[in-house]
Amino acid sequence: MGALKKLKDEGKIRAIGVSNFSIQRLQEANKDGHVDVLQSEYNLFKRGVEQEILPYCAQYSISFVPYFPLAAGLLGGRYTKDTTFNDGRARNPLFQGKRSSAIWRRSKRSVKSPMPSRPKWPMSFWPGT
Repeated sequence: MGALKKLKDEGKIRAIGVSNFSIQRLQEANKDGHVDVLQSEYNLFKRGVEQEILPYCAQYSISFVPYFPLAAGLLGGRYTKDTTFNDGRARNPLFQGKRSSAIWRRSKRSVKSPMPSRPKWPMSFWPGT
């Protein structure tokens, strides 16, 4: 982190970001308060970051950037349980076996319930907003 902090201080980079860090690794990387952004998987099926990561990010003003927010397209409403894939989704547990049938049913139900036009939470919930 020291080399990245030096580059930031010199104006050569604007922010220091990390990806896929556990809470322990994030705390270690941020021990001097230099982490600006964390990127991790987050969607309706993978919500583990809500327990420790998101509260930590909010507490230390670390921006959070989710990846796969639509669960590799599963939540987009385009695919059916019979759709086959020739890419990484073919190996993804969300798209396989008995578990996938339940997920397909849940995702289909989720797609039919669009988000309300006005969220019920304050927009200032996330750091930097």
